[in-house]
Amino acid sequence: KKSIEYSKKFSSLGKLSGSFVHELNNPLDGIIRYVNLALDHTDSDEVAREYLLEAKQGLNRVVKIVRSLFDFSWNLAKEVNFIDLNRTLEGCLFIASDYLSPSNIEVRKELTANLPLIPDYRLKLIFNNLIKNAHAAMKEGGGTLSFSTALKADLIEIVISDTGSGIPESIQEKIFEPFFTTKKIGEGAGLGLAICHETIQRYNGSITVKSKP
Repeated sequence: KKSIEYSKKFSSLGKLSGSFVHELNNPLDGIIRYVNLALDHTDSDEVAREYLLEAKQGLNRVVKIVRSLFDFSWNLAKEVNFIDLNRTLEGCLFIASDYLSPSNIEVRKELTANLPLIPDYRLKLIFNNLIKNAHAAMKEGGGTLSFSTALKADLIEIVISDTGSGIPESIQEKIFEPFFTTKKIGEGAGLGLAICHETIQRYNGSITVKSKP
């Protein structure tokens, strides 16, 4: 029942998001361009420059939200490529090492070899979102980020865990809902885990959470 409710929300929100992103992109690009031009013609000691920099910072937050909405509303292509799951994960971790290592986060992997190839329904979005969430939970004191992949019957199981601050049981049912977030204003749009949930649905799979503070 919960999955059906999510699917209905994603379907209607996906259509709305796609239209919204299309209408917002062009004027947003223009505003950012003019703000940058204004900064180029403003002296460093002018009060107006401080206002423009504040405006630019706010615009950058809007851009991040728009990109999240684009990911959320992305439609599957007719022709689908097939990918190696482990190789995709390794690629995401290679890029993430730029911010994981400085935060003293150790990565551990137990990856089962020769997994069957799977359709590319933007699995990278899932890995990137979960890696970033784990980093946010451990960046203050470091920790361990673990990955395992396995083939069980005709299903592929992926387990991702971290030693971060954890998720209170009271909100665990809400974390996959669109726009639900525990982050401060400006730090996240609340679409990361919603995108993960929707992507897993395209694989006819399921995503669950086990955690405690």
